[in-house]
Amino acid sequence: MRLNITAWRRVVQLWRLAVLFLLSAGIAPGPWNMTGMAPRSYLPIAQRQSHQPNLLVNGSFETGNLNGWAASGTTGASNAEAHSGAWSARIAYARTSSAGMEADVLTRIGETYKFTGWVKIASESGSDWGGFRLEASSWDRKSLATSGPLLVAAHGNAWFKVALTFTATSNQTRVQIGYFGGPGRSQVVNVDDLALFVKGANLPPNVAINLTPNAIDRLPLTQQYSVVGDDPDGAIVHIAWDFGDGTHALSASGSRRVAIPGSYTATVRVADDDGAVISKTIAWSAAGGGIPSVTISTPAENNLAVHSATLAIGGRASTSTTNVRVSSDRDFAGAASGTAAWTAQVPLQPGWNRLLVQANDASGQISTAERIVRYIPNPPLRVSGLAESAPSIERWTPLELTFALENSAATNPQFPFDPAPPLGLEWIDGISVDALFTPDNWQTIYRRPAFLNQRYERALKNDQEWLYPSGDPVWTVRFAPPTVGVWKYRIEATEARGG
Repeated sequence: MRLNITAWRRVVQLWRLAVLFLLSAGIAPGPWNMTGMAPRSYLPIAQRQSHQPNLLVNGSFETGNLNGWAASGTTGASNAEAHSGAWSARIAYARTSSAGMEADVLTRIGETYKFTGWVKIASESGSDWGGFRLEASSWDRKSLATSGPLLVAAHGNAWFKVALTFTATSNQTRVQIGYFGGPGRSQVVNVDDLALFVKGANLPPNVAINLTPNAIDRLPLTQQYSVVGDDPDGAIVHIAWDFGDGTHALSASGSRRVAIPGSYTATVRVADDDGAVISKTIAWSAAGGGIPSVTISTPAENNLAVHSATLAIGGRASTSTTNVRVSSDRDFAGAASGTAAWTAQVPLQPGWNRLLVQANDASGQISTAERIVRYIPNPPLRVSGLAESAPSIERWTPLELTFALENSAATNPQFPFDPAPPLGLEWIDGISVDALFTPDNWQTIYRRPAFLNQRYERALKNDQEWLYPSGDPVWTVRFAPPTVGVWKYRIEATEARGG
């Protein structure tokens, strides 16, 4: 039996065009996954206590002993190191004996808990599998959550915080702290401020940031940066600095070389182990004699929305400038006309375009300025080039629709549109495209997402398969009708359009 899919009433509906700016954060790298990762790279940040009651007895060891804990091997209270107060627990594994401590806590089956603690690896030698770890397990020794091996290579010798989340499967949960691994490695580790509490609504990190100096009067110069704070009910697991001058850092603190004059805004994004992300900004400036300067006068403002595919950009540069170049993050680079007064025509791609202007002098010194512009095509969004893989198909046989979307203003068409994106993903400016199918005049609707389909050509070189993109990506939808009859379909597209 064959199924006729007719196009007698194709409805191509473009709807829900939301007016919304999605400002690009300029962070690379792929999305942050805050859950399901072990071990994590917890960063050494100053402490801020949780308001939840601590179910552990003697988690701060300020009694000067390990009361409430069962210890093995060379494990004891120590006043040689402490994260807060005067005492911590010190665990030394010397390759031939076990070393660690554990405590049993009354828990409620099905309840979710957090286990947090501060760790400092005082010394480490040798190599083998495993390492120091924190773990929560059920009464029958089944692991509920573990930090994975904590080693100097990943965490250094400073204090850092670890947070574990688990759901209790028994009325008693055991927390274990110590070395778990092969005998080829030795570690001496201090732990302090241990806490186990019922997990509530996630609280975001609370941090302060600093840049010193933030007003630089000579170049080049070294600038110090730091993030200080804590996550009240977990641990800070990611930090991303964007200093505004084209440089970035992923560490909580450090130093960097500043060599480009200008006025900038540094942004730091901090994420905790449950995915909460906060942002902090701080303004700073740099000035230096002898280095060329450049300013942009047209366009005069950032985050400008334009409707032309070409932008006229211009400004002024210092007399020592020998050439001015303009580039974008959308595959354009070219020389500007003039130096002291310069102009350029920049082709824009739909969505956000980050434009960078560089002024060079004869000695190779560079100064930069930038603008962020959004190009929104004037005509409305529409579907074109709609094609079916076959005019009629059998039941359960996939039908493939291909088409183009014209005049889209999406910067990232490979991502769906989200009017309220998750924290940390606000930079995504996408578009959602769906095909709706019905066999009974829209009483029953089957929705299928469209995707950008990039075709590839295969080639064999030196006994290895190579894939080469073939043509431009094409919007594609696939649907296998579950019943026979005459079907209708329509295409819906949703994106953010500013202006």
